[in-house]
Amino acid sequence: MHTKLSIACAVTLLAATGAAQGIYGPTGGQQLFSLGGSISQISIDSSGGDFELTSFNAQAGFGYFLTDVHEVGAFLGESYTKIDAPGGNDPDDSISTDIGGYYNYNFRTTPRTWFYGGAHLGLYIADQGGQTDTNIAYGIHGGVRHWLNESAAVFAEPRITRSELDGDTVTANEIIFGYSVVL
Repeated sequence: MHTKLSIACAVTLLAATGAAQGIYGPTGGQQLFSLGGSISQISIDSSGGDFELTSFNAQAGFGYFLTDVHEVGAFLGESYTKIDAPGGNDPDDSISTDIGGYYNYNFRTTPRTWFYGGAHLGLYIADQGGQTDTNIAYGIHGGVRHWLNESAAVFAEPRITRSELDGDTVTANEIIFGYSVVL
C-alpha cells in the first residue's frame, strides 16, 4: 500500500509540475521579439502599364501582449527589389524600408499552436537611384506560431500590404517565415 501511495504522489507531483511549466508563449504584460524574412511578389498598377517585381525582405518586430490574446507592436523591415520594367527599360533596383505598427488577435487553438490575425499601418520609404519616396502603407496579415518550447516559436505569416509610389498603386503579397522569442 505504501508503494502505491508513493507512486500516486510522484505522478501527481509530476503532473502538477508539467502543468505549471506547460504555458507556451507570452501572456498579458509580456513582450515578444521576432525576426523573419520573405520573398514577396509586388504588383504595380501604373499608367505606363502593370508589372510585377520580386523583392527579398528581412523584418524584425517587437510585440507587447496587452492580454493573453490582444497584441500590439512595431516592426522594421528592409527590402531589396530587382526591377525588370516592361519594354526592357529597367530603372535602378530599389531598396526600401517599412516601419510601422500592428495589432494581432491571437487564437490559442492548442497550447503549442496559435493562429493570429490583424492589421498593420506604417511608412513605406523607397530609395531608387538616389531618389527617395515616402508613403503610407497599410494592410492585413494572419499567421500561425508553433511553440518549440515555452519561450521560442517558429512562425509563418501571409500578409498583403498596399501603398502608393509616384502615383502608382503598389500591392505586396508575401509570406514571412521566422523565429520569435518571449523576452
